[in-house]
Amino acid sequence: MQRLCFALLAVVCGLACLGAGGCNIVGPAYVLIAGPPKTDAMHKLDVTLKTVVFVDDQGSVLPRRSLRMTISDRIEKELVSQKAVGTVIGGAAIQQVALQDDADNLSDNSTLGRAVGADVVVHVLVESFTMTVDGTTFQPFASGFVRVVDARSGQRVWPLEQPSGYRLAMQLPIKRGNVPGSASELARAQEDLASNFGLAVSRLFYKHETRTDRPSDERVK
Repeated sequence: MQRLCFALLAVVCGLACLGAGGCNIVGPAYVLIAGPPKTDAMHKLDVTLKTVVFVDDQGSVLPRRSLRMTISDRIEKELVSQKAVGTVIGGAAIQQVALQDDADNLSDNSTLGRAVGADVVVHVLVESFTMTVDGTTFQPFASGFVRVVDARSGQRVWPLEQPSGYRLAMQLPIKRGNVPGSASELARAQEDLASNFGLAVSRLFYKHETRTDRPSDERVK
């Protein structure tokens, strides 16, 4: 509502300037109306289908299993709030099914999706998750591969040209005083990184503001 008010005010000011022979507020008024730049969705999910988010950690890079749910919960929350998805099946359901797999005989995404009644699986394979990229500097970083699979046909929907998925890497901005000094602070930092990684993944599926303080989205193919 506040943004709308600013936009309307800008229009009124712009018209007033035109009537008065022009003035310097026309430039700023355009910025207010246009708003910040937007980044388009990399892929739009079919809102008529039941979707489940499966966060996969085959390399055991996450320090705690619960972080899988932190990531998937944030993805689900953002997709729903942005109306970028229709019916969502909670990630906990597909995680429970995946736990029944034999380590040497993992079920594919479509099998897992059908087991929980989903039509579409958003598969997030975590590649890296670390509090430091050089071993000394506190610099939270996470990356992974994201792909969308049709659970009914077993076919990959997106990205078609990249079998392993779309690689997404993100890093949180470093702030003084944020270095974890205890086990509990480290756990909170890990939760923060997992939540923001989930946010970065969700943004692949809806149009969003390009300028953002966090997370620093470094999309890498």
